[in-house]
Amino acid sequence: MSDVNDVRTNDADLEEREAPAAATTGIEVSNLDAWFGSNHVLHGIDMVAQPRAVTAIIGPSGCGKSTLIRCLNRMHEEVRGARVTGKVLFDGHEIYGPDADPVAIRRSVGMVFQRPNPFPSMSVLENAVAGLRLGDASASRSSANAASRRSGGPGCGPRSRIG
Repeated sequence: MSDVNDVRTNDADLEEREAPAAATTGIEVSNLDAWFGSNHVLHGIDMVAQPRAVTAIIGPSGCGKSTLIRCLNRMHEEVRGARVTGKVLFDGHEIYGPDADPVAIRRSVGMVFQRPNPFPSMSVLENAVAGLRLGDASASRSSANAASRRSGGPGCGPRSRIG
């Protein structure tokens, strides 16, 4: 499960892009190991993802691609019994450092799950706007319903619950 086969960065058109406003260094991973309990699933991963470039993590099912990405956005630690060692720098800052804010990191390093992964206690709409609410704690049910109406989706009522 620790064999992430290939990490590729598409930077063919990097010279054509305008420089970012602030200097960024992308993501640098050094000697990353991850466990689920006693199961050691990632072994000594080293990689660099250039800023403002598309990076693909390619490999067969079960090789650790999703686990690696969860480690890059600090979602791995949300799994009971999971742990990580090694160094992960995002724009030069250690994301596992003592002053690192996991929520702020997750706002910058996103993840798209292979399967829908909704919160079961929330409605479909509440799941859809959870990211908006994370960024703006004042987001209300009425603003969520307004966003839903603009998108043609359902309301935020109890009948649209999951599960």
